[in-house]
Amino acid sequence: GGAGIGSGSRATGNTNTNITISGGTVKAKGGDNGAGIGSGSMATGNTNITISGGTIEEAVGGSTGDGIGGGNSSRNITVTIQGGTIKKAQGGNGTGFAGHGIHSDSTLNISGGTIVNAQGGNGNSSRSGTGGDGIYSKTMEILGGIIQKAIGGNAKGNTCTGGSGIHSDGTLTISGGEIQQATGGDSTGNSGKGGTGIRGDQVVNIAGGAIGSAKGGSGGSGGAGIGTGASPAFDTEINISGGTITEAIGGTGGAGIGGGANSSKATTINITGGTIKNATGTDGGAGIGSGYIGGSSTVNISGDAELKDVRGGNLAAGIGSGYGSDKVDVVIDGGTINATGGDSAAGIGSGHNSRSSVIIKSGTVNAAGNKHSSDGSSGIGGNYTDVTISGGNIQATGYDTGAGIGGSYSGDSSKITITGGTITANGTGEAPAIGG
Repeated sequence: GGAGIGSGSRATGNTNTNITISGGTVKAKGGDNGAGIGSGSMATGNTNITISGGTIEEAVGGSTGDGIGGGNSSRNITVTIQGGTIKKAQGGNGTGFAGHGIHSDSTLNISGGTIVNAQGGNGNSSRSGTGGDGIYSKTMEILGGIIQKAIGGNAKGNTCTGGSGIHSDGTLTISGGEIQQATGGDSTGNSGKGGTGIRGDQVVNIAGGAIGSAKGGSGGSGGAGIGTGASPAFDTEINISGGTITEAIGGTGGAGIGGGANSSKATTINITGGTIKNATGTDGGAGIGSGYIGGSSTVNISGDAELKDVRGGNLAAGIGSGYGSDKVDVVIDGGTINATGGDSAAGIGSGHNSRSSVIIKSGTVNAAGNKHSSDGSSGIGGNYTDVTISGGNIQATGYDTGAGIGGSYSGDSSKITITGGTITANGTGEAPAIGG
């Protein structure tokens, strides 16, 4: 089927379709498997879509087609959004793969305008359904504008995967604008994976702008609020140097910021500036760090970064490793940090049944275990964690058998080296202030 506005089905590589919307009011719906605005099914010609003004009341893809972008199995689509208002961009539902709300194959550049709702379609299959992303591109740059809602589609079927709110499988850069809500889709079925709120498969750069809410989806496992999907295919680097993040909440087993659940890949998180008001892991995911049974990770915090409230999910550290994760190394050399561990996990350091190292050189750090822990929960340290402190203003509180600085419970000793800093450490219950 053809697009509502754009090319027909099977438009060839010799066909160039240029679509410019600068004014007026538009409603468009794709034919079977075609985009609402963009290319038809299996089109291979170049399709360039520029939106600089006007109002798009709705752009709805046919079955498996994108709201704005391409039809089923189409290629060579480029989307640029400079202005105007997109009230509804809806990907079509699919038996298997669903369409995206907005989709660009090369670079998607958003510098202005308002996107009220970009919604991925739902993927339904008895085997492996895949929900569409709210907004997807290989490379994505968000420089300005307002994205009110970007929602991943839900998925149904064994080994299904929910769509992500915003997804780049190359480099995602956010340097301006406002993202009010980005939410991953849910999955149902055996081994289903929930989507990611804001997903970057290789590099995520956040240098400015405002992110209101980024939430991963639910399923047998889930993606991060901001970071990777569940069971990612690539190592990922997340760089935060500016902007404001109001909340980042992991999906099932996902970190608030960092890795999704069940990862064998490495995640590197560098936070050098900006304000993170809340980052919360879910079901074994760290607030910032690795997800449930996550891969090895590194968390570097420095500069004037402000982390107001970072909380680990059940059995996961506030900052550090998720439950059952490979080792996570945490280095703090500046910033202001408040971190709280999940049940039986450290505020900064190790989740339950995992390992970490913590180095603090400078900064203001308030780290606490979980006061409602069913087992020991240290402020800084945890399971077999090496802790080195050479500076900073530090307050650390442990609960139950968890030390203020040190191991979480009997037998899980930590190596502790302190050569500087101003430290207030408190152990409660059976734990020492420092040691264990």
